Amino acid sequence: MINHIYILSEPIQTGKTTLLLNWISNQYSVAGILTPDVDGKRKLFDIQHHTYHNLQLNETDEGIRIGRFVFDKSVFEIARNIIRNAINEQPDWIIIDEIGRLEMDRKEGLEPDLSYLIDSFKTLNTHTKLLLVIRDYLLEDAKKYYGIEEVVVLPKDFFLTRNECKNEQKGLQQGIIGLVLCGGQSVRMGADKAFIKYHPKEQYAFVADMMGLFVSNVYVSCNKQQESKISQQYQSIFDSATFANAGPMTGVLTAFNQLSESSLLVMGCDYPYFNQSDMKALINAREEEYDVVCYQNPESGFDEPLLAIYEKQCASLLFDFYRKGNTSLQQFLKTVNVKRIYPSSLDAIKSIDTA
Repeated sequence: MINHIYILSEPIQTGKTTLLLNWISNQYSVAGILTPDVDGKRKLFDIQHHTYHNLQLNETDEGIRIGRFVFDKSVFEIARNIIRNAINEQPDWIIIDEIGRLEMDRKEGLEPDLSYLIDSFKTLNTHTKLLLVIRDYLLEDAKKYYGIEEVVVLPKDFFLTRNECKNEQKGLQQGIIGLVLCGGQSVRMGADKAFIKYHPKEQYAFVADMMGLFVSNVYVSCNKQQESKISQQYQSIFDSATFANAGPMTGVLTAFNQLSESSLLVMGCDYPYFNQSDMKALINAREEEYDVVCYQNPESGFDEPLLAIYEKQCASLLFDFYRKGNTSLQQFLKTVNVKRIYPSSLDAIKSIDTA
């Protein structure tokens, strides 16, 4: 271990900042910065002085641009000042939330004060512990970049109460809801695709159970005609008349309207060969700067909007898209920031209507 340097590393939008906000409320002496999302905008939180600063700007504003996000340069200056002062305060903990590409690739954001702080902890004889928050997919790059390969990566459980630990033991993704789109009748199969049995159970149930391995809440999106066919062991969400006749988009809009402040893991009932490994790969591919993660057919270049994760910021974008008379999720993906991934095999994304 390098002189009291620790790391918290989890996937994006899994509640790292919220976890730390709860944790510091029970600690005696903590300084540094957190970057919580408040009303859809990133803030800078000065831990020691309990003050918030507006870090994220509107997309049309001038500032430091990272993908579709724009940040206030002057607030980063405040953050660097907090970092410089924190070590002199000698708190029990200094938290830096979070290290990203802005610091490592562009040497902006929290740099150069972040590097100075880390280098100081390599040699200082102090009781203060430094906690660095790093996204999971950047962990190894960050450890190499800052020369901290030997530091301790703390498990999430370290920051949880005993009751919270019990809720985390299943390893479920936080802040994301599973949405099974029942759809309508399969042209090729001549039957309602949601209730076809490719496996020992009907397809909607198979998909819902698979989602339940990764997220804590799963809803089956269906119309009124399908309602009586859905087992009562599953939560249902019925298509809203407000968004009628928009195809699969009806289900996604209804879910965003009724289940606000959550991202949506969306899957149709068209893909009988899609499995747990494929779903895990989709979830692991999430990155904060993207609005959507979806599978793409590597041969045709065709996006699969019904094998996708729509982050919570998509809600307002999708509502605007619909209000302009658009009803195609395929076309919607062309208007937002999408991360596209390839399946392990083409069978995984093979639709029964096109197979």
